[in-house]
Amino acid sequence: MRMAWAFFALAVIALLGYSLNRGIYVGSRIIQGQMGQSPYATPTFGKQCRYLFPSGIHQTRKEPGWFNRDGADNDFCPLFHSN
Repeated sequence: MRMAWAFFALAVIALLGYSLNRGIYVGSRIIQGQMGQSPYATPTFGKQCRYLFPSGIHQTRKEPGWFNRDGADNDFCPLFHSN
C-alpha cells in the first residue's frame, strides 16, 4: 500500500512540474485599443492572458479586434501557454 501512495505522490509531483514548466493560466483582463489615429476612432477590445511559470507571471496580449466588450469577454485563453 505504501508503494502505491509513493507512486501516486511521484506522479502528482511530475504532473505539477510539467504543468508549471508549460505555464498555467491564472487570469485575464480586458484591454482597450483604438482603430486609427483619430480621436473619434472606434474603440476596440482585446484580452490579456496571464500564465504562471516557475520564474513568475508572464502576460500575453491578444490584439484588440472586437468592437464590443462582450466579444472580447467571450474570447478565451488556453489553459496552458502556447509557445
